[in-house]
Amino acid sequence: VNGDGLKFDRLWVRFPDGEVINTATGWFWQDLRSRKVLAWRLDKTENTDLFRLATYDLTGVCAPEHVYLDNTRVAANKVMTAGNGNRHRFKHDPEDGMGLLAMLGMKVHFTNPDKESGNPGAKPIERAFGIGGLHDKVAPHPMLEGKGHSKAKAIDAALLAEIVAIEVARHNAQTGRRTAECGGILSFDDVWRDGLASRPPQVYTKAQRQLLLMSREVVTIRQDGGIVLAAGR
Repeated sequence: VNGDGLKFDRLWVRFPDGEVINTATGWFWQDLRSRKVLAWRLDKTENTDLFRLATYDLTGVCAPEHVYLDNTRVAANKVMTAGNGNRHRFKHDPEDGMGLLAMLGMKVHFTNPDKESGNPGAKPIERAFGIGGLHDKVAPHPMLEGKGHSKAKAIDAALLAEIVAIEVARHNAQTGRRTAECGGILSFDDVWRDGLASRPPQVYTKAQRQLLLMSREVVTIRQDGGIVLAAGR
Protein backbone atom coordinates (compact mmCIF):
# COMPACT_ATOMS: atom_id res chain seq x y z
CA VAL A 1 0.00 0.00 0.00
CA ASN A 2 0.94 3.66 -0.22
CA GLY A 3 -0.52 6.54 1.74
CA ASP A 4 -0.57 10.31 1.91
CA GLY A 5 -2.50 13.27 3.28
CA LEU A 6 -4.86 15.51 1.30
CA LYS A 7 -5.95 18.95 2.52
CA PHE A 8 -9.44 20.10 1.53
CA ASP A 9 -8.42 23.74 1.73
CA ARG A 10 -11.23 25.06 -0.48
CA LEU A 11 -13.81 24.32 2.21
CA TRP A 12 -14.56 25.86 5.61
CA VAL A 13 -15.49 23.11 8.05
CA ARG A 14 -17.04 23.19 11.52
CA PHE A 15 -15.68 20.45 13.77
CA PRO A 16 -17.58 18.92 16.73
CA ASP A 17 -15.75 21.18 19.22
CA GLY A 18 -17.10 24.25 17.39
CA GLU A 19 -13.86 25.32 15.71
CA VAL A 20 -14.29 26.48 12.10
CA ILE A 21 -11.19 26.16 9.87
CA ASN A 22 -10.28 25.56 6.24
CA THR A 23 -7.48 23.07 6.91
CA ALA A 24 -9.54 19.85 7.07
CA THR A 25 -7.25 17.04 5.98
CA GLY A 26 -7.70 13.39 5.14
CA TRP A 27 -5.17 10.56 5.27
CA PHE A 28 -5.77 8.01 2.53
CA TRP A 29 -4.42 4.49 2.01
CA GLN A 30 -4.29 2.96 -1.48
CA ASP A 31 -3.49 -0.53 -2.74
CA LEU A 32 -0.53 -0.34 -5.10
CA ARG A 33 -1.60 -3.05 -7.55
CA SER A 34 -5.26 -2.20 -8.05
CA ARG A 35 -5.03 1.53 -7.10
CA LYS A 36 -8.18 1.14 -4.99
CA VAL A 37 -8.45 3.53 -2.03
CA LEU A 38 -8.80 1.13 0.89
CA ALA A 39 -9.21 3.38 3.94
CA TRP A 40 -9.22 7.02 5.02
CA ARG A 41 -9.85 9.36 7.96
CA LEU A 42 -10.45 13.10 8.37
CA ASP A 43 -9.15 15.56 10.96
CA LYS A 44 -8.44 19.26 11.38
CA THR A 45 -4.85 18.91 10.13
CA GLU A 46 -2.42 16.23 9.04
CA ASN A 47 -1.08 14.73 12.26
CA THR A 48 0.20 11.46 13.66
CA ASP A 49 -3.12 10.55 15.31
CA LEU A 50 -4.88 10.94 11.94
CA PHE A 51 -2.24 8.72 10.34
CA ARG A 52 -2.50 6.17 13.16
CA LEU A 53 -6.31 5.93 13.08
CA ALA A 54 -6.46 5.75 9.27
CA THR A 55 -4.01 2.86 9.57
CA TYR A 56 -6.35 1.25 12.11
CA ASP A 57 -9.11 1.44 9.47
CA LEU A 58 -6.74 -0.04 6.88
CA THR A 59 -6.00 -3.03 9.12
CA GLY A 60 -9.71 -3.88 9.03
CA VAL A 61 -9.29 -4.52 5.29
CA CYS A 62 -5.90 -6.20 4.95
CA ALA A 63 -2.50 -6.76 6.54
CA PRO A 64 0.00 -4.97 4.24
CA GLU A 65 3.50 -6.37 3.88
CA HIS A 66 4.99 -3.21 2.36
CA VAL A 67 4.09 0.42 3.03
CA TYR A 68 5.28 3.42 0.98
CA LEU A 69 5.27 6.85 2.68
CA ASP A 70 6.86 10.25 2.39
CA ASN A 71 9.60 10.86 4.93
CA THR A 72 7.59 13.46 6.86
CA ARG A 73 7.24 14.18 10.58
CA VAL A 74 3.68 12.83 10.52
CA ALA A 75 4.68 9.38 9.26
CA ALA A 76 8.39 9.06 10.04
CA ASN A 77 8.04 9.44 13.80
CA LYS A 78 8.99 7.15 16.64
CA VAL A 79 5.47 6.05 17.55
CA MET A 80 4.67 4.77 14.06
CA THR A 81 7.95 3.87 12.37
CA ALA A 82 10.75 3.56 14.95
CA GLY A 83 13.04 0.70 14.00
CA ASN A 84 12.67 1.20 10.25
CA GLY A 85 15.74 2.07 8.19
CA ASN A 86 16.14 5.43 6.43
CA ARG A 87 13.85 7.17 8.91
CA HIS A 88 15.68 10.52 8.72
CA ARG A 89 13.48 12.19 11.33
CA PHE A 90 14.07 12.67 15.07
CA LYS A 91 17.07 11.29 16.96
CA HIS A 92 17.51 7.54 17.13
CA ASP A 93 17.57 6.17 20.67
CA PRO A 94 17.94 2.54 21.86
CA GLU A 95 14.95 3.15 24.18
CA ASP A 96 12.63 4.04 21.30
CA GLY A 97 11.44 0.48 20.94
CA MET A 98 9.62 -0.62 17.81
CA GLY A 99 7.14 1.51 15.90
CA LEU A 100 3.55 0.36 15.55
CA LEU A 101 3.89 -0.45 11.84
CA ALA A 102 6.91 -2.65 12.45
CA MET A 103 5.11 -4.35 15.35
CA LEU A 104 2.35 -5.27 12.90
CA GLY A 105 4.82 -6.69 10.37
CA MET A 106 4.74 -3.81 7.88
CA LYS A 107 7.98 -2.97 6.09
CA VAL A 108 8.12 0.80 5.58
CA HIS A 109 9.72 2.32 2.47
CA PHE A 110 10.26 6.08 2.58
CA THR A 111 9.94 8.18 -0.57
CA ASN A 112 11.37 11.66 -0.89
CA PRO A 113 8.81 14.49 -1.19
CA ASP A 114 11.49 17.14 -1.71
CA LYS A 115 11.16 18.87 -5.09
CA GLU A 116 14.93 19.32 -5.48
CA SER A 117 16.18 15.81 -4.75
CA GLY A 118 13.08 13.67 -5.26
CA ASN A 119 9.83 13.38 -7.15
CA PRO A 120 6.91 14.57 -4.97
CA GLY A 121 4.45 12.77 -7.29
CA ALA A 122 6.23 9.43 -7.16
CA LYS A 123 3.53 7.62 -5.18
CA PRO A 124 0.50 6.44 -7.21
CA ILE A 125 -1.91 7.92 -4.66
CA GLU A 126 -0.76 11.39 -5.76
CA ARG A 127 -2.66 10.80 -9.01
CA ALA A 128 -5.85 10.13 -7.03
CA PHE A 129 -5.50 13.63 -5.57
CA GLY A 130 -4.55 15.52 -8.75
CA ILE A 131 -6.54 17.11 -11.58
CA GLY A 132 -9.95 15.45 -11.73
CA GLY A 133 -9.20 13.55 -8.52
CA LEU A 134 -10.69 13.62 -5.05
CA HIS A 135 -9.69 17.22 -4.30
CA ASP A 136 -11.43 18.49 -7.44
CA LYS A 137 -14.54 16.37 -6.90
CA VAL A 138 -15.28 17.10 -3.24
CA ALA A 139 -15.31 20.92 -3.20
CA PRO A 140 -17.89 21.42 -6.03
CA HIS A 141 -20.09 18.51 -4.95
CA PRO A 142 -23.84 19.20 -5.43
CA MET A 143 -24.48 18.54 -1.73
CA LEU A 144 -22.33 21.61 -0.99
CA GLU A 145 -24.14 24.07 -3.25
CA GLY A 146 -23.94 27.48 -1.59
CA LYS A 147 -22.13 26.08 1.44
CA GLY A 148 -18.61 25.64 2.71
CA HIS A 149 -16.85 28.28 0.64
CA SER A 150 -16.81 30.95 3.35
CA LYS A 151 -16.42 30.90 7.11
CA ALA A 152 -19.99 32.16 7.54
CA LYS A 153 -21.34 29.20 5.56
CA ALA A 154 -19.10 26.51 7.02
CA ILE A 155 -20.24 22.89 6.73
CA ASP A 156 -20.19 20.28 9.49
CA ALA A 157 -17.30 17.81 9.50
CA ALA A 158 -19.86 14.98 9.30
CA LEU A 159 -21.13 16.32 5.96
CA LEU A 160 -17.59 16.53 4.59
CA ALA A 161 -16.99 12.92 5.66
CA GLU A 162 -20.21 11.84 3.93
CA ILE A 163 -19.18 13.50 0.67
CA VAL A 164 -15.63 12.10 0.83
CA ALA A 165 -17.10 8.61 1.29
CA ILE A 166 -19.30 9.10 -1.79
CA GLU A 167 -16.42 10.35 -3.92
CA VAL A 168 -13.99 7.64 -2.78
CA ALA A 169 -16.57 4.99 -3.72
CA ARG A 170 -17.10 6.65 -7.11
CA HIS A 171 -13.34 6.96 -7.64
CA ASN A 172 -12.88 3.24 -6.99
CA ALA A 173 -15.84 2.19 -9.18
CA GLN A 174 -15.06 4.27 -12.28
CA THR A 175 -14.43 1.96 -15.23
CA GLY A 176 -12.04 2.49 -18.13
CA ARG A 177 -9.01 3.18 -15.95
CA ARG A 178 -5.78 3.32 -17.95
CA THR A 179 -3.46 1.53 -15.55
CA ALA A 180 -1.57 -1.62 -16.50
CA GLU A 181 -3.95 -3.77 -14.46
CA CYS A 182 -7.16 -2.07 -15.60
CA GLY A 183 -6.18 -2.02 -19.28
CA GLY A 184 -8.51 0.83 -20.12
CA ILE A 185 -11.52 -1.34 -19.29
CA LEU A 186 -11.73 -2.24 -15.60
CA SER A 187 -12.19 -0.16 -12.47
CA PHE A 188 -9.95 -0.18 -9.41
CA ASP A 189 -12.71 -2.11 -7.63
CA ASP A 190 -12.66 -4.75 -10.39
CA VAL A 191 -8.91 -5.32 -10.11
CA TRP A 192 -9.08 -5.47 -6.30
CA ARG A 193 -11.91 -8.02 -6.49
CA ASP A 194 -9.99 -10.16 -9.00
CA GLY A 195 -6.95 -10.05 -6.74
CA LEU A 196 -8.98 -11.24 -3.74
CA ALA A 197 -10.15 -14.24 -5.75
CA SER A 198 -6.59 -15.35 -6.50
CA ARG A 199 -4.95 -14.32 -3.25
CA PRO A 200 -7.14 -13.45 -0.25
CA PRO A 201 -5.37 -10.88 1.94
CA GLN A 202 -3.94 -11.68 5.32
CA VAL A 203 -5.87 -10.12 8.19
CA TYR A 204 -5.04 -9.03 11.73
CA THR A 205 -6.56 -10.23 14.97
CA LYS A 206 -8.60 -7.81 17.05
CA ALA A 207 -5.76 -7.61 19.60
CA GLN A 208 -3.24 -6.71 16.88
CA ARG A 209 -5.47 -3.97 15.48
CA GLN A 210 -6.02 -2.51 18.95
CA LEU A 211 -2.31 -1.64 19.13
CA LEU A 212 -3.17 1.22 16.79
CA LEU A 213 -5.72 2.60 19.26
CA MET A 214 -2.92 3.30 21.73
CA SER A 215 -0.13 5.82 21.60
CA ARG A 216 3.06 5.85 23.62
CA GLU A 217 5.86 8.15 24.61
CA VAL A 218 9.33 7.60 26.07
CA VAL A 219 9.28 9.36 29.46
CA THR A 220 11.69 10.25 32.22
CA ILE A 221 11.00 8.77 35.67
CA ARG A 222 12.26 11.03 38.44
CA GLN A 223 13.84 9.79 41.67
CA ASP A 224 10.63 10.61 43.55
CA GLY A 225 8.66 8.35 41.19
CA GLY A 226 7.15 11.20 39.18
CA ILE A 227 6.74 10.80 35.42
CA VAL A 228 7.38 13.72 33.07
CA LEU A 229 5.14 13.92 29.97
CA ALA A 230 5.48 16.30 27.02
CA ALA A 231 1.82 17.32 27.04
CA GLY A 232 1.69 20.03 24.39
CA ARG A 233 3.27 23.46 24.40
